Amino acid sequence: MRIQFVLLRLSVFATYLGLLVGCASGGIRDPAGNATVDVETTIISGNARLTCGVPCSGSWGADRAYARRLYDQGLWRDLALAVAAVGFEVDQTYYYLGRAMEELGYPDAARTYFKLAEVTHL
Repeated sequence: MRIQFVLLRLSVFATYLGLLVGCASGGIRDPAGNATVDVETTIISGNARLTCGVPCSGSWGADRAYARRLYDQGLWRDLALAVAAVGFEVDQTYYYLGRAMEELGYPDAARTYFKLAEVTHL
């Protein structure tokens, strides 16, 4: 019984560690896959790519309600930066980037993100 408890704790710890390491790969990249130096410029140019999948799902799950509040309050710049900080690649996050860019007056970037939202699924 004691060994099962130890194995369970090790398993939970390994899973937690994996999520932490995975979340470190979040954020945005450019279309070529390079790390982004100027996040805001990359977003408004339509060149932000969300590249983090399952490893960032926990971070996005924790931040999704916050992002929704930003969306509901029309805090478009904050919404775009919050989405970019996690970098979780799903249709909802690209939609949020598209709406933010639409409202901030960057229609070309908005179109790009809306198209990415249509083809992105986890």
